[in-house]
Amino acid sequence: MARSSREVSPTGYYHIMMRGINKEMIFKNNFDKKNFLSLTEEKVEGDVSIVAFCIMDNHVHLILKGGLEDIAVSMKRINTSFAMRINRSLDRVGHVFQDRFKSEIIHNEQHLLCAIRYVHNNPVKAGISKSPQQYDWSSYSHFIQGKSNLLNSVEMERIMDIIGTKKQFQEFHKIEDEIRFIDTKEELDKFDYLKAQRIISDYHKNMGEVDSGNLRKNSDEMAQLIGILMENTDLSIRKVSELLEISRSSVHRFSRGKD
Repeated sequence: MARSSREVSPTGYYHIMMRGINKEMIFKNNFDKKNFLSLTEEKVEGDVSIVAFCIMDNHVHLILKGGLEDIAVSMKRINTSFAMRINRSLDRVGHVFQDRFKSEIIHNEQHLLCAIRYVHNNPVKAGISKSPQQYDWSSYSHFIQGKSNLLNSVEMERIMDIIGTKKQFQEFHKIEDEIRFIDTKEELDKFDYLKAQRIISDYHKNMGEVDSGNLRKNSDEMAQLIGILMENTDLSIRKVSELLEISRSSVHRFSRGKD
């Protein structure tokens, strides 16, 4: 099957994500993470600028600016060089990253800021850090310190000019993300599940319902809530039925607008 062509960003900004092959852990220690960042700094090509990053144990997030062709070449150089180093150290062969890298375009300035926040908050969402400032392997601290050997200084300054002070940068990262960015399947499932819980809680408050049992008795309200969940998340019918404590057949019936 032919690979689909990548969409070209109108802003020149892209959110890149790579995960380990077979869901394996890529970075087994801090030395591996440092190695990857070193290669990223060394191998970016052409007009590509590094805007933000986060290195997790089994996947990587990057915010890059540049031409799509230059980004593709840079990512291939980084992946190949890193795989060679890992394979040599572990006496193994083959790929380290799964398939080709995933990418999504950044549409505008606000989308860019939200993408940076999402990337920096990845360790918090994964439950391995209480706050982004406590995680050593993202660009969060680079913005706070106002200097970086890896990030593009012009882009750093531009981002901080938009957000404001360091305090405002910290407060901005406390805002809950509502945009669904590319990530591992496990993280996307968790994102949808938490978002669905917030939707259900807000719906209860708006309807003045304190008892979930009352909501389950009202078919019109239940159908409306299921419609909101199906429209705003990618949760399966099984997951929705678990959250609402109703049968899968009921979710299917309500989602089709039947009585």
